[in-house]
Order: sequence, then C-alpha cells, then structure tokens
Amino acid sequence: MKMNVPKLRFKEFNDEWKKDFLNNNAIFLQGLTYKPNDVSNKGIIVLRSSNIQNSMIDYNDIVKVNIDISPKLRIRENDILMCVRNGSKNLVGKTAWLSNNEEKCTWGAFMNVIRPLKRNKFIYYYLNSNYFYNYIWKDLGTATVNQITLKTLNDCKLFLPIEEEQEKIGTFLSLLDKKIELQSKKIEALKLYKKGLFSNITYDTMQKFKLEDILQEQNEKSTVINQYDILSSTANGLFLQSDYFNKQAASENNIGYKILKRNQLVLSPQNLWMGNININDKYDIGIVSPSYKIFNINTSIVNIQYFNNLIHTPRALYEYMISSEQGASIVRRNLNMDLFNSTIIKLPPINIQNKIGKNIYLFNRLTELESNKLNKLQKLKKGLMQNMFV
Repeated sequence: MKMNVPKLRFKEFNDEWKKDFLNNNAIFLQGLTYKPNDVSNKGIIVLRSSNIQNSMIDYNDIVKVNIDISPKLRIRENDILMCVRNGSKNLVGKTAWLSNNEEKCTWGAFMNVIRPLKRNKFIYYYLNSNYFYNYIWKDLGTATVNQITLKTLNDCKLFLPIEEEQEKIGTFLSLLDKKIELQSKKIEALKLYKKGLFSNITYDTMQKFKLEDILQEQNEKSTVINQYDILSSTANGLFLQSDYFNKQAASENNIGYKILKRNQLVLSPQNLWMGNININDKYDIGIVSPSYKIFNINTSIVNIQYFNNLIHTPRALYEYMISSEQGASIVRRNLNMDLFNSTIIKLPPINIQNKIGKNIYLFNRLTELESNKLNKLQKLKKGLMQNMFV
C-alpha cells in the first residue's frame, strides 16, 4: 500500500508524493513599507488585504504611492499574493493568483508575494488547501495581530507529485475556478440589471404614506430555549446565526428573543445607518436579538417585493429619513421611533406595485437559481481540494 498519495487523483499517475520544504519550490518576498506622505493620486498601486476578494484582485479600494519602487518589489505574472499580517485572523492566509494585469503594482508590508519556481498553479492551490491552513493556524496563536512569519513559511513542508501531475492538478482546478468566476459574474450582472431596471422608474401617480401607516411594530418573544433558529440581520441580508457561530453558542440564553415571521420587516435601531434593514423572505419563522425591532407590513398599501426592493435601493428608507425635514436626527445612536413613524414615503398605486413586485420576484428567483449553481460549484471545489492533496 502506497503512502503519501491523495484520495483522489488522475488515473495515469501512481508515484508516491515526495515531502519537501515549501522554500525549495517558491521564493518569499516581503512587501513595501511606505509613509503617509508617500500616498498620492498618481504613482504605483500598492495591493493590500482589501484588494483580495474571493481569491481575485479587486481594485475598488486602492492606494497609490509616488516613490521609486525597487525591481524586486514589482509583481510578476504567476506570483501569488498572500495576506500574512492582519488584526483579523480570518484574513490571514488569503491569497490571489496574479496575472500580467498586476505587473503595474507592488504590495504592502502586511502582504507577501510567493513566487513559485515552476509556472504551474499547484503551489497556489496547495496554499489554499486545508493542509496548509491546518499548518499555519497552529502557529497563529491568540495574539491581537495575527501573522504568518517568514520562519513559518520556511519551516513549511508539503508533499509534491511529479511535475506532470502538478501541472494537471493546477490546470483542472483553474478551469473549475474559471467556471466559478463566470457564474459569479452572471449573478452580479443579474443584480445590476435588476437594480437599474427597478430603481429609476417614474410614475404619473404617487401617493404619500407615513411609515406608521405601513409598518406595525410587533413584540412577540420566545419562551423556550432552542424552539427556533436564531437569525441575524446585517447590511448584507438576513442569515442563520448558526452558519457563522457554533450551534451551542448560537442557542444559549435566547429566551426573550423576538420572534420573526416570514414577510415581517426587521431592523437594528443602532445600525440603521449602515443599511441594516431587511424583510424576512427566506425563513418561515426564527428569533432575533431583543435589540431588533420587528414590524408587520400592511399589504393593502405596499407590495412586499416592491417594498423589499425599495429599501435596498439608493433611495432606501434611511435616505428618505435623512432627506426629510427631521434630518439626520432620526438616526443618531438609536432610532427615534416618533420620527421614524412620521417619515413620509411616496408609493405608486398598489396595482402598479403588484405588477412590478411580480417581475422583481421572477428576477429574485432567477438570481436564486443561479446562486444555487454557484454554491454547487463552490462545494465541488471544496470537496476536491480536501481529496486532491496530502
């Protein structure tokens, strides 16, 4: 029986994988240290941890420096960018494969470039495997600032197949990543199209309503531990808390939590300014923190789908509030319920809302179907990554 071989591999390969040091297969390059007065609107882009999104380079949040950059601090095609130091442990170790598009960039002091000696992507995928993460997590400890040191990288050992197998694994996973990227872009395109389609519609007839006419506050509370799933409302939507915390922590001391039912609106009085307002269109019932406020929606005045779209467009409820005569005083540290209830919004007649709401539902359903395809691809990759390395 052969040792040190993966559970899943291409049938034409039979050799055992050989143990080696990572530093025999890649060069580690520490990032640029710069001063605040080096930052400029012109100059070279410094890639930081915020520029790695979903294992790809994102240029939405960039910093440029107007200083001379050493040739060794310039990115090359096929480099791997890794976050090696950050206050958040979750960000340490995240990586992105760099193309010739990034050759105009450098990288910051909290980042490393790992430059594989071979041009295949095997090392990149190894650095994203559980085997590497399990190795570095044991060294990160509990310090406030977590880091992967050069010593950690130099001491790292891995099992390597022959070069032909490395190449095949890298190519195969790259093709899967491409499918995931294209599926992600398809979903984003759907979201942008929907946003443009429904956010700029004008109507000949608009009616004014106070929020107190549309929303009726509810205060039903849980009386039994573990009777319902705990939900968390965030600026990115409504989620099962157990998806982010262990089941035991998510089930303790929840008596007195507020019950949230389907098609009710929930918001955080402390964080409304961050867009933390959602309509529960995902779960039949759950509970949320007692600090949240929950409302029934008057469906004789507003269509649920239309209203849900309205509160997540640039003209969200918060913007209605701060543009009203009451001004920003409605949401300082806590939501002022009197001002909230008296806030006036304009709505088209309910029959028009219902037509628009139906189309919004179809868009949401299509987006959900495409998101399910993306989830399946991501789960497939996760399963492969667990079985294709040792």
